This record gives sequence, structure tokens and C-alpha cells, in this order.
Amino acid sequence: MIIANHEIIDRVCATAGSDLYRARRPADGVTVLLKRDSRHAAARSSSLEREFRILQSLDIPEAVKPLSVVGEHGQSAAIYQDFEGESLEAILDAGARLDLPTCLRIAACLARALEALHAAQVVHRDIRPANILVSPANGEARLADVSMAATPDDDALPHEGGTVPAAHWGYMSPEQTGRFMRPDDR
Repeated sequence: MIIANHEIIDRVCATAGSDLYRARRPADGVTVLLKRDSRHAAARSSSLEREFRILQSLDIPEAVKPLSVVGEHGQSAAIYQDFEGESLEAILDAGARLDLPTCLRIAACLARALEALHAAQVVHRDIRPANILVSPANGEARLADVSMAATPDDDALPHEGGTVPAAHWGYMSPEQTGRFMRPDDR
């Protein structure tokens, strides 16, 4: 399958309203992560560009590295540096048992990522296993999605409908679900 002129190798995971693939870049054959928004066309490009700008402005080692946003034949995609990992959700769904040192490495990576987000006054709003890539070889972890993040420049939830999808509620504080008339703590 070809998306935005990139050859898809495999699907890594589904994140908030999008799919993350491992793909081969046509110009040089390098593997990259390619994120395609699964919502309707009008929301795709702006959502991908917003997320790309957030990641680019933060430069967090524990997050996927943005390379570009590409579009071809109505298909927009964000391209990220490849990280040889799989989603934590897939690892847990497969019934894999993670040893304590691996769990601690994952936790340390996520703590550093959240520290950097906090320092930039960015609230992630969607820390969950589907949005975390883990290297099975060494337990290193990367945030793979910041599409629902709130930055100091915006107060509204950056997704359609104004409330967070119910499937995400198990990982969020109550005020972040949009069901309470209170702003989230920043």
C-alpha cells in the first residue's frame, strides 16, 4: 500500500483518530513512521500540522521526532523518524510480561517526556498505552501522539465535538473529559 508516496511496511498502532505506520521513504529507502489521520479530509491536514508543530517546537528526546508533513492526491501524512518499537498497548494485549527493569526504563522515559511537556506548559491529555512506543530490545519508550495536547495558546480541546471520546476516559482526570464544567489544572 502507498500513502503520501511512501510504501507502507506495517501498521504500528492506532492512536487518537489516526493510524501510525512504518513506511519506506521513496527517495532513499529509509524507514520512517508515517501518521495518517483517519478523520474526514478537512480535519486531517490541520490536525497533523498542529501536532507536527507541537512536537517540532518541543524537541523532546522521549517523543517521536518530526520530519515533515506531506500531502499527495488528497492524502496528508506526518512523517516522523523511525523508532524501532511497537505500541505498549500491543505488547500488553499480546500478554507479554514486562520485567521490573523494563517497566522502570519505560516509566523513566515517560517521566522525562512529561517533565519536558510540563516545562513547556503543554498538557498531553492522552497518556495511554496506544500512544506509547516501546523498544522490545531495550525498554526505551517514546510518546507517539500529542494530537490532543493543550498548549498555552489554546484553551479548547483540539478535537471534534468538544469532549474527549469515552474510550479515553480511563486514562484521564475527570475535568479533562469535558463532562465537568471546570478547566483542567495546568
